[in-house]
Amino acid sequence: MIFLEERLYEKEEVLEAYLGTPDKYDWYKHAFDKYEINGVEKFAWNWSWYSFLFGYVYLVYRKCYIEAILLWVAQMIIAGLFGITGIVVMILCGGLLPYLVYKRYKKIALEVENIDGNYIKKLETIKELGGVNIIARNIMIGLFVISIFSILGLMTFLAAVL
Repeated sequence: MIFLEERLYEKEEVLEAYLGTPDKYDWYKHAFDKYEINGVEKFAWNWSWYSFLFGYVYLVYRKCYIEAILLWVAQMIIAGLFGITGIVVMILCGGLLPYLVYKRYKKIALEVENIDGNYIKKLETIKELGGVNIIARNIMIGLFVISIFSILGLMTFLAAVL
């Protein structure tokens, strides 16, 4: 009988270290389990109210910076072409963005698995590379609020002028 060694990303303590938010562990564990069936990766829809409501802020919070920038640019292009970003994009974000967090987690775990060092060192590396960025999230929320008030102010100004 052949026993396969458990991959680093399959270990519960690795996911917990990566997340950096123990209270969210069960939610992410359930979501990540849907993305892989018996070692075969697949996409699955997984709803997140946070990613639905705040899109790129959610990605920044989870340290998915490149993905956040790409989403922001895509939203600006869509807004420019169609006038508003719209509920459709928000719904897509609500179901798709957790998958991007999973992809980042798996990529980092596979990279860390291949570095030299003992398990504790690998776990510390996962924890450092993962987790959340509260400062960046708060900055993004601030910019989000400022942009909303700017848009509302501009709309009020245009309504008064016209």
